[in-house]
Amino acid sequence: MKEKLEILQDIMHGYDYSAYMRTSQAGRIRAITGGMNVIFGKNEKVQKECKQIATELAKAHSLCAATDEGKEVALEVSYFKAVKASLNKLQEKQPKRKSKKEVEARVSQLRERSIISEEAVDVFEVMGLKHPDVSILSEEFLEEVRSYEHKNLAVEMLKKLLEGNIKTMEKRNLVKSQKYSEKLKQSLNKYKNQAITNAEVMEELIQMAKDMKKARQEEEDLGLDDDEIAFYDALTSESIVKELMDDEVLLKIANELTQAIRRNMTIDWHVRKSARAGMRRIIKRLLRKYDYPPDQAKKALDTVMHQAELMAEHTEVRDWDIQQAAESKGEYRL
Repeated sequence: MKEKLEILQDIMHGYDYSAYMRTSQAGRIRAITGGMNVIFGKNEKVQKECKQIATELAKAHSLCAATDEGKEVALEVSYFKAVKASLNKLQEKQPKRKSKKEVEARVSQLRERSIISEEAVDVFEVMGLKHPDVSILSEEFLEEVRSYEHKNLAVEMLKKLLEGNIKTMEKRNLVKSQKYSEKLKQSLNKYKNQAITNAEVMEELIQMAKDMKKARQEEEDLGLDDDEIAFYDALTSESIVKELMDDEVLLKIANELTQAIRRNMTIDWHVRKSARAGMRRIIKRLLRKYDYPPDQAKKALDTVMHQAELMAEHTEVRDWDIQQAAESKGEYRL
């Protein structure tokens, strides 16, 4: 237990987390978020090591919690458990439900009030920020994040929000999701390799969030639906296409593509060779009809096909959800 505790103390060297051991709840929470910020300032290997050692510390402490040495460091051990829980909560891909055993243990802990809660803190609440709508990162929210004192923690939170935004985008727009995913990866790689500071990467992530919002507004201004926008992006994935073709023509192709693909989309078409071949012929005819640049036509055909597959998959999932909802209400659809 002492060995694991010393390792974590060394990792936190230079950061004073003693407020966690006092009576102020606000001070305890600030100590947790400050500790998270310190960990996020380390490389990924150290971050992973820190969480692993915190787990090992908790197990070791549980074996000697009743001893004088165990009682003496109980609060400090609790601190590292709380930091680890909060790191996991911020980094987890999907919220995890607590098991019955975990709920009972938590209730027991609250009743006893023998130690400070080790439950993960709500980072947004601690930062004084409202939970943002992932799809609409407002200017006000981004400015609040920019001024937050714990830059490493702010970077991690922005990364989490942008990843969520891109994940949502993947369901409707192949080209844009790939574009933003690559941009996010490049920025984070520069940060991990220490080519840019935490303040600089935060500015890049904030700008990316603004670009996403601007792109969404531009889509709405075009007056097209999500599928039409996705096919328009597929047609213009190579920037030279916009130089060679009039935008009105590209929008018209996107509209006709969407209508044609919807008309010819049957169940499992994207896994049947004959149906796929038929869909490719439809796309080729439309590209030729509007004199789409021949040098870019092959890539456009492949990208449009991938987008059509995504559209089919999303449509099937949506229809399945509708069917399930109807059945749950006793309404059955053919």
